[in-house]
Amino acid sequence: MSDYQDMHTNVTPPVGSGQTTRVVDAVPTSAPSPNAPRRRRSAKYYTNENADAAVAATDVPVAPPAPASQDAPAEPAPRRTMVVPSVPAAPAESDGLTQPHGVPRPASLTQQTRRSSASPQRPRRPVNAPGFSAAEPINSSYVKPLSSMQNPPARERLAQSGASARLQEEQPSEARHVPKTPGKRMNVPLMLLVVLLIAVGVFVLVLMTRPADDTGPLGTLRNQLGTAVSSLTDGSNGLFGGSKTQRAEAQAFSAVNTQGTAPAEVVFTLTTNKAVTGVRIVNEDGEVLDTIAGLSTDNADSRIWMLTLPVEYGYEGTVQAQILDGEDWTDTGMMQPLRIAPPPVSTDPVATRPSSFMLTTYTPAPATDTPEPDAQSVAAMNGSQTAPVGDATPTLAPTSTPTQRPTDTPAPTNTPEPTDTPVPTDTPVPQLAVVADESADPSRLLTKSAIYIGGSVSATKSYTRDADDRINMPAADAYTTLPYGVLTYRGDAFRQNAAVGNVTGNLSSMEVKWTADAGSVRGASNTYYGISWTGQPAIIKWSQEVRNFTNIVDEKRATSALKEVIVGGLDGKIYFLDLADGQPTREAINLGYPMKGSVSIHSLGYPVMTVGQYARKMHNGTGGIGLHFYNLLNQESIYKIDGLDGKLNRGYYEVGSFETSALVDPNSDTLITAGTNGLLYVTKLNTQFDYTKGVLITKPETVQMKAKSGSQEANDTAIQSSVAAYQHYVWYADMGGILRCVDTDTMTTLWAVETGDAVKACVSLDFDDDGNLWVYVANTLDNRSKGTCDIHRYNAMTGKKDWTRSIDVRKYASTGVTPGAMASAVIGQNDIDDLVIYTLSHLKETSDFTLMGEGSGPAKGAIIALDKDTGSVVWARRLEDYSYSSPVAVYNEEGRSWIVQACSTGTMLLLEGKTGEIVSTLKLEGAIDASPAVYGSTLVIGTTGKAHPCIYGITLK
Repeated sequence: MSDYQDMHTNVTPPVGSGQTTRVVDAVPTSAPSPNAPRRRRSAKYYTNENADAAVAATDVPVAPPAPASQDAPAEPAPRRTMVVPSVPAAPAESDGLTQPHGVPRPASLTQQTRRSSASPQRPRRPVNAPGFSAAEPINSSYVKPLSSMQNPPARERLAQSGASARLQEEQPSEARHVPKTPGKRMNVPLMLLVVLLIAVGVFVLVLMTRPADDTGPLGTLRNQLGTAVSSLTDGSNGLFGGSKTQRAEAQAFSAVNTQGTAPAEVVFTLTTNKAVTGVRIVNEDGEVLDTIAGLSTDNADSRIWMLTLPVEYGYEGTVQAQILDGEDWTDTGMMQPLRIAPPPVSTDPVATRPSSFMLTTYTPAPATDTPEPDAQSVAAMNGSQTAPVGDATPTLAPTSTPTQRPTDTPAPTNTPEPTDTPVPTDTPVPQLAVVADESADPSRLLTKSAIYIGGSVSATKSYTRDADDRINMPAADAYTTLPYGVLTYRGDAFRQNAAVGNVTGNLSSMEVKWTADAGSVRGASNTYYGISWTGQPAIIKWSQEVRNFTNIVDEKRATSALKEVIVGGLDGKIYFLDLADGQPTREAINLGYPMKGSVSIHSLGYPVMTVGQYARKMHNGTGGIGLHFYNLLNQESIYKIDGLDGKLNRGYYEVGSFETSALVDPNSDTLITAGTNGLLYVTKLNTQFDYTKGVLITKPETVQMKAKSGSQEANDTAIQSSVAAYQHYVWYADMGGILRCVDTDTMTTLWAVETGDAVKACVSLDFDDDGNLWVYVANTLDNRSKGTCDIHRYNAMTGKKDWTRSIDVRKYASTGVTPGAMASAVIGQNDIDDLVIYTLSHLKETSDFTLMGEGSGPAKGAIIALDKDTGSVVWARRLEDYSYSSPVAVYNEEGRSWIVQACSTGTMLLLEGKTGEIVSTLKLEGAIDASPAVYGSTLVIGTTGKAHPCIYGITLK
């Protein structure tokens, strides 16, 4: 437990048992993966990728990612080869030449080839003299003119050099004779020389009449001879006054419009020597990008190519120029990083991602100065607890009908969906406006508040964020602009799940794939082991340009499919492992202090990581504490938010731990988190990352806010529940049980309610079919001696409660276990889009969980699925012991769901998502308090306890 817990309770942490030119067809590329199924009622625009089959085959990250408009294109435009001839090509003739696929050749080259491949000269008549007769050509049945050779590439090289005709002249069609000089005897040495020349000539003839595709010794020697003759007779400065054949080389590569907002056109300029006959642009996975050929001009010694890449939906990643060297496309090693942000897309407030991992986008609402609706308009929009909020309804199925909006707000157009993959529109996401319901009026509850700017000691009375810095957090899966992986606790800013990609087929079992040892660290009065609550790993597939500059070990850094697992441990170490085999990708960071909060990676895939420290009093002394920032190029510490606030003394509570996991808004490059000191932190990172040099710079600028009720004790203001966010609003709850919505534009609380007790599970957000945004929260039994665990649903725009499900729980002093919801919820999608699933500890026998069995008594733990609309229990399953580990939902390509739940005893359960029926179990060594993360079909989870703390990679089969 944190210092807060050590001081506030007597609980000890449990230790468990891309001139006018021709445009030609592109090199074929693989089609995007089929449209994925809808994921949930409020997220049916999502397309969920099979990460092992699709993500692992790409190098992203992202992305693409993968980037994506909120709605994916229904059909990708045909690709065009990025090849530009320097001279207009002559009309094609059937000369037997086969050009490399998608590569036009200059006319001059084609004409020269035709001339040099004409029929061979008429053989000279035989010489007849006394004593001699014409010799028949050896192997005459195989003598062929060069124009009939079957190897176009070899013949083409001879034609280019002009050597073809010369070789034919030199080839004897008959044996020569040397007449004797009358009255003189033949000079024997001269005779031998003549014989030798004849033999050589015959041998050359034999070689040149071999079939071009002969792979035997004679055929190989024939091709080598042709190449040697060509290189010696072509150009200048060579052996015979010419030069050797010039190699194709790239000299310079530049681009304009490499940053901005889609739709955009990136214009590339590539300078090469004249030996280059074609150019193209590829992404970091070697896939040819769909560019448009521009002007191609020749200078004295160089050739300049122009290519234009249209970017419609956004693109983030590095592209490379390739050149055509003879018949082969070769890398130039010249790259350009592109960062084209997606356009404002879709009327749907729910983020989506197309099936292609290469081009994916997030769904930001435009950060404009559009005035917010007044209170009357908002009230008309929000209405009752079931009235729609905002001015758009998410279209979740081809047959869905948009809900009619108030007359003062234009209704969105319902775009038909031919498949489950949505068609993007140009309508911007609506800005939602919060106006508190009377029942959630913050002035009734929060009587004290303060705002601090940077390192100011004094609070400011008012604050307004600059328009250019407004936070604009995207919804759900659009949190990352590319499919990097699981980058924060519960996956994204809606805190709904911790899985990316699809599992394969129908699951029936779990199997340990690999294990990695964890360790321990000695505290002031106890020892911390392994991975504990919350302890969720991050799993990231770094883009190539980032990976190449990291200190990842060579053999791992060279692997384009590498997914790196990063987990901070209670044992004071931050581990870096390969998802494929569990082997270290680099040395662990030894912080030396225990960590409970899950690590978080920058949502843009920048190599910036944050992790919260849990305790500072150690066996060898007392140190600092706070939220640590690391540069993951070199693993160096670059910044720390001081949880103790130094000499400023602005926090409510003097325990400086961070057990929460930070969010980073990809639109404004702003980090949002909260600490045990009761402060909400909004930190502009000002990140600069040079993709070409591998240089990372951050210049954090922070604004803090705190607010409490008059009756709250300092320790009740502690925040251990990770914040959720959408657009410029943030929702979080504290240990006093107060849930509130904060506007980051002004750092003021817009509504606040009491949940009944301390909240440790993070709050979760979800859109419904009517466009309402809901917030789910569950408490613990912490501040009371007895009572219930209350699961609530509130209208996120008004704070008005929709329903509450109360479940009886009880304390057992001897166990030190916190009853209620320590685990965060799964917000169902796909076939369970009507369910919200919580895991609770220490249920009493009077609890409403009759589906667990007739006559069942108390339960040490249970996983319970509730109907989103009503809060009623749909199914429940008893656990063999308490559980702090958050459940995770996985889905296959058809949208079928399974839930993976871990118990404190080390037992893991695989359950049917719709029914809760147990499919399989798996027993791990050690106790489990940490939460899992899933990438494709691989789950990663850590264990704690003295016996054998480990990090496990588990295959879902």
